[in-house]
Amino acid sequence: MNLLNLYANGNLLTLSGRPMTTSGSVNYDTCAFNFNSDWKGFARTAVFAIEDVCYAVELDDTGVCKIPKECLRKTGILKIGIVGENGDGVVISTNVVTQRIVEGANNDLAESIPVNPETGEGGIN
Repeated sequence: MNLLNLYANGNLLTLSGRPMTTSGSVNYDTCAFNFNSDWKGFARTAVFAIEDVCYAVELDDTGVCKIPKECLRKTGILKIGIVGENGDGVVISTNVVTQRIVEGANNDLAESIPVNPETGEGGIN
């Protein structure tokens, strides 16, 4: 599992470290959001945006969620933020942090041709 640790202190969101994130990964890249006491009593939603398309993921009490696979289809800059709302209509919106998605080996655009690793047979002749 590729884990991105994020910390929400009021409306300030920070990313601890910069693990590599590759395109083509599915259900591998995970965000763990940690919240300060300002977030007590708020329903929390993680927001992921890439190429002007946003995906929202409701967070449970663990604050952990997978990055939507749609965000990891291609290389680019992934934007991550949090929005929270409580029963009194108060909304907290964090700043956005970014994570670069680099090219991965699982490229849906390329046709994979199996090669026998022992003989080297197969592939393109």
